[in-house]
Amino acid sequence: MFALEELQQCLMKLPKQPELVVMHAFLKWSVTKMAEGYKLMWQAHEIDPQEPMVLLFVQLVQPRIASLYKDTQYMLIDGKVEKCNINIRKGLELDPHNTNLLIVKAYLHRTKEEYEQALCDLELANKTLKDPSLEVELRNQIALTYNEMGTFLYNKKKYTEAIALFNEGIAFKPSDWGMRANRGDCWKALNDLTKALEDYVGAHTISGDNEDVNFRLGSVFNSRGITFFNNRNPRQAVLEFTEALKYCKRCATFYVNRGKCLLELQKFPEAVSDFEAAAKH
Repeated sequence: MFALEELQQCLMKLPKQPELVVMHAFLKWSVTKMAEGYKLMWQAHEIDPQEPMVLLFVQLVQPRIASLYKDTQYMLIDGKVEKCNINIRKGLELDPHNTNLLIVKAYLHRTKEEYEQALCDLELANKTLKDPSLEVELRNQIALTYNEMGTFLYNKKKYTEAIALFNEGIAFKPSDWGMRANRGDCWKALNDLTKALEDYVGAHTISGDNEDVNFRLGSVFNSRGITFFNNRNPRQAVLEFTEALKYCKRCATFYVNRGKCLLELQKFPEAVSDFEAAAKH
């Protein structure tokens, strides 16, 4: 105990001295405080990764961590969730900032809809990232978490809150068309068709000819067409329904809606043609 107190006093004066931090780790291990010792060794690693005892420590623990991570992947495939959690705890005791293990831990939280915990794990991984090759995967996982959180709130009809989460997700992964489409769904639920259309067009630009995005685009033009029709502007409504049909050529509802407008405009042959097309689809 006396040695520990003296060492702590030295660390207060020289907190960036790797040899002192290593000594502190050994003292922790001597009283079986293993996790605290491992954490201190990684602190020494941040100060000087070339310190001899730190190098030896890394050489000893990295193969063990890699083995635990590999076993965890197999356990995930086999659905052995509890064993996964045990392995993750063991691995994160050896290295509390291991990116791969934090990503798996976050995934397991997401499967239980524990989104805040998942995000905390991923933010820690992002803050302490050691391997640049994992940056893209980490950003994807953060974006995925925000997307699932946003979808969860959307299903609860909390559209404004969901939009804020989709915004965060898109910031981490701008190329994800799905999140833009999901944010568009929120705008549509809030009856802001202009912003919904912007998001659906953005999603379409990224995804190309995607059936899900095409239907969303068609539905917005259809909603706009209904608004014009109800406001006694069938001519503009026809243009909107025509746009809708560009994206969804087999949607019977869109043909019926345009046919009704054409009847109002006394364009009977065109109206009949639309009703016949609706019957085919």
